[in-house]
Amino acid sequence: MEKKRIEFIDLAKGFCILLVVAHHVSTDYAVCQVGTLFRMPLYYFLSGLFFKTYGSFADFTIKKINRLIIPMVFFYAIGKALGHLNVPYWFLLSLFEVNIMSYWLIKIAKDKTWLVTTLFFAVGAVGYTLGRIDIKVPLYIGPSLTCAPFFIVGYLLRKKTSVLYPNNFDKYWILTFIACIAVVVVTFMTNGDMVSIITNRIPYNIVAFYVAALCGIMGVLTIAKRIGHMPYISYIGRYSIILLGTHFLVTVLIREHVENYFGKGTLANDVVLFLLCVAICSILIPVLTKLLPWFTAQKDLIKWPLKKKD
Repeated sequence: MEKKRIEFIDLAKGFCILLVVAHHVSTDYAVCQVGTLFRMPLYYFLSGLFFKTYGSFADFTIKKINRLIIPMVFFYAIGKALGHLNVPYWFLLSLFEVNIMSYWLIKIAKDKTWLVTTLFFAVGAVGYTLGRIDIKVPLYIGPSLTCAPFFIVGYLLRKKTSVLYPNNFDKYWILTFIACIAVVVVTFMTNGDMVSIITNRIPYNIVAFYVAALCGIMGVLTIAKRIGHMPYISYIGRYSIILLGTHFLVTVLIREHVENYFGKGTLANDVVLFLLCVAICSILIPVLTKLLPWFTAQKDLIKWPLKKKD
């Protein structure tokens, strides 16, 4: 039987993927610019919320290959077939790296909270430093190191708190939301530059970056938890991996046609492009989940172990 889903997490994922689509449609607007501080960190955080070091390393790795690497290869191959680089594939590779790293760091730290936290923020500092001195590491390892702290914060919050369930702090949600978003806006206004996780470009000091990003994450989580469920946004959040893997290609393929009608760089053009992209990707969700569930993280392609023990 399918486990009961935590609805506000799907809603948070929905908000997140819409910010990603909006960014790839246009970076000219404040919501896209400020969102660079926490948009991708939010994805790492949400993944960390449900991280478990289950079974042997082989079991763990095969599970992550099924859920991350196979979809990555699938969406990358579609892009190549269409003659375009499907840029968002990088995140699935990075998330796989963070999962593998987390498995071993948590094992090494014997799951002691203080040591796990120290190790992960030390790893984050290494990634941040590599970005600041412009050292490029292959396979997106730089962004993986930089964003590992967001992943582990999600893991620790679920393990040590009642963040996924109703609690006494929920009655102060509006104050929490306002405070978190205020920190993000003030931090951005102070610097006025955009973060690029894919290139590991963080034009903020290390404390400002992590504090602002975590505040943005908690702001989105707070509002999502308060609302709980929004039919359409929660739906695309549940299948956000499909929007992640298809929206960039859809945008590339329809951009020129939309610009011919509404004019390049206009607000009307960007709004129509965004809405069309989301609509087309939404139509692809039932098609891909029904016909190709093994390539969209709905079913496991690689069965493990190959033979059941007697």
